[in-house]
Amino acid sequence: MAFGRAVALPPRILLLDEPFSTLNPISRATARRELRARHDEERITTILVTHNLYDVFALADRVAVMDGGRLVQVGTSREIRDRPATDLVRALVESG
Repeated sequence: MAFGRAVALPPRILLLDEPFSTLNPISRATARRELRARHDEERITTILVTHNLYDVFALADRVAVMDGGRLVQVGTSREIRDRPATDLVRALVESG
């Protein structure tokens, strides 16, 4: 519902903070597909805050990893997966 309200009038930037956290796996997958399709159609700059790596790798063109409020790595999903810059990033990728 909140996503629908947020994009009723296309924004220039869409900020989503853990938008799928309360969804069951089927609804979560559907919401991911809908968000990606909407992004591709509207080309809305979207900042998605999440701890879920499935969401990250399914949706992100660029990924920023933060640790303690500090930015520790920025790159594509593949770059983050294949070349983690810190032990924390490596642990996150391996745990996902």
